[in-house]
Amino acid sequence: MDSVLKLDRPPGSAAVEEGQVVAPPRWREFYGLKAESQRFLPAFDDAEGHRVRMVKRVLGRRPASVLDVGYGDGYWCHVLKDELNVDRVEGIDLAPAYVARARGLFPAVPFLEGDVYALPFGASSFEVVTAVEVLEHLDQPGRAMRELARVAARRVVVTVPFNEPLNQRLSPHCLRTFYLDGHIQRFDRERLAALAADGARGSRSCSVNTGVGAGVS
Repeated sequence: MDSVLKLDRPPGSAAVEEGQVVAPPRWREFYGLKAESQRFLPAFDDAEGHRVRMVKRVLGRRPASVLDVGYGDGYWCHVLKDELNVDRVEGIDLAPAYVARARGLFPAVPFLEGDVYALPFGASSFEVVTAVEVLEHLDQPGRAMRELARVAARRVVVTVPFNEPLNQRLSPHCLRTFYLDGHIQRFDRERLAALAADGARGSRSCSVNTGVGAGVS
């Protein structure tokens, strides 16, 4: 079950516990190889359609501009541009393989390669910033949330697996443990609320609805 975190203006400075999990050291290579076998498109992955429908429900009125961080195959950006008719849609992803494929699938959207911790945009560059199933892969999700909030003028919307156990396996090749699907963070209701507070000082309220959404406004 997924959860959505909806964060309304502006970025803050409170610290959030990042946990003791250490991220795999070769993210770019990992997701480049993963792109060869996994497609984040409804035709190949039913969950992708579910996630997009969930984010559409909490997005509210049509924004003027959206940045999607960690777009994978770019399907959500396509929906924003071609179905919701958002005027300005851009995407940024770490893995060159996904960048190339998204550009081929949806050429109307500018797809960039970049780092969630250092987005190449000024403060409040987009009305809304989204990150669909991204934070659970990061060693510093609080730092990433602050960066998402920095470039968002009105709202940040993120989705994460809700209260998903972290599963490790032992590799027979290198005899080291690894996290399945690169999921190295676990989010429950309390941690989602803390993450929202970390990203948006001065928010009036915060709510979390598993399977439907979490909100800060």
